[in-house]
Amino acid sequence: MILDARQDLVNLNRSADLVIVGSGHVGMRLAEELADAANILIVESGGFGADDDTEALNAGDVIGLPYPLTSTRTRQFGGSSHLWAGYCAPFDRQDFEPRSWVPFSGWPFPASELDPFVERAALRLNLSRPAFGAREVATEEGVALPREILERASLWRFGAPTMRIDQSVQALVMHENVSVLINATAAEIAVDATGSEARRLVIRTLNGRQGSITAKQIVLACGGIETARLLLNSDAQMAGGLGNRHDIVGRFFMEHPHQQVASFSLDAEKDLAGWITRLRSGWGDEIMFNLGISSKEQEDHRILNARAHIYRTPAMSDEESPLLGLFAEQAPNPASRVILIDCRDALGMRRIALDWRLTDLDWRTFEETGTVLGAALEAARFGRRRQLRSLRRDNTSILHSNHHLGTTRMAANPELGVVDANARLHGLENLYIMSGGIFPTVSWANPTLTLLALTLRLAEHLKTKFASSQPKAGSNT
Repeated sequence: MILDARQDLVNLNRSADLVIVGSGHVGMRLAEELADAANILIVESGGFGADDDTEALNAGDVIGLPYPLTSTRTRQFGGSSHLWAGYCAPFDRQDFEPRSWVPFSGWPFPASELDPFVERAALRLNLSRPAFGAREVATEEGVALPREILERASLWRFGAPTMRIDQSVQALVMHENVSVLINATAAEIAVDATGSEARRLVIRTLNGRQGSITAKQIVLACGGIETARLLLNSDAQMAGGLGNRHDIVGRFFMEHPHQQVASFSLDAEKDLAGWITRLRSGWGDEIMFNLGISSKEQEDHRILNARAHIYRTPAMSDEESPLLGLFAEQAPNPASRVILIDCRDALGMRRIALDWRLTDLDWRTFEETGTVLGAALEAARFGRRRQLRSLRRDNTSILHSNHHLGTTRMAANPELGVVDANARLHGLENLYIMSGGIFPTVSWANPTLTLLALTLRLAEHLKTKFASSQPKAGSNT
């Protein structure tokens, strides 16, 4: 059932077993998994399609590296699935491990913890199968990769069609246990007197209505920026905001920074099928190759994970030589952060300022990776290098990837993270976060596949939690 919170006949004082804030890939898949286990209410800030007044709630200040706060996220039913370009790739195994040269690295569990969920996540993103071995797929698809780069090749897969969350999810929204409240913005979370349980979610609408929702469990699935903003705004009972006892909320903002290797010239005559354009696989979806460095090389050079790709901008013709770009993991940095400012939006919430920063480790990663991969491409006769160091430490040359990561990071120790290994807010028994904001480190890979695997893992945890709270057969409760 879909309800419009702006309508007077819709009661905004409601209760549910599970409240999910956000209707994107995470929110809707979580609801799908739990629909038979709990009564669910999904709270979505927007409606069907983008609306200027609603999108204006995303505005804020930028005080660090240039960054478009509004165009990189959207408030509408389906959330960021409407902006997603469909890139799917898993994180590498070493991305989950502590690395001595990467401060604050290491997840609270190994990569194997997500293995049972990756295949299911891939299928839900319309992939034909979760096959990501570049060598195997290239052989299977008859793509000849030069020996010099075969061992360095990685793969993106693209579902067919690209998975969007829109009005087509009728089976879920018609489920008797699922309700969706659109045009309702979560503005504040209130806790009980002990500060150990989230009691109420305050919601507001742009036409002046307000309500209070109670829930046994709450999951915030509204993205890395907006989740941090909601926690920081919820400071009426806890100074500094919910989950922020150790001043971690909003810190460690990470992206996948991208930069052109301007000093490498690619051969326009070279066959770049599968590198500059997607190939249709024999399984019906699409694939595309990129180039990386091994975990051993990362350790030897003491740099982060990164990949190179070959591309043309929309303004370039097919006759022009394509460009070489690097996109990289960003180092966890507590000074790169989201903060609140005094300016308030139309709902009375304080807006944010984004202070996105890169470190020397980030810049060295671009430089060292550009050198190593440039040499490999030159050996494979894909082009030639014009100088040894290919990138300048120029903030204006850095591009973004629309990925908002790290602001509510996961850690076993509450002094180092906002949520625990189960994505539950440290100190609160019934408040969970599921977005790229919980990633402690962010790998080279686009986050959606890993995030959906984490979502399915959380669903299993919550199923167990709901089952244990049910009265046992024969009890008098």
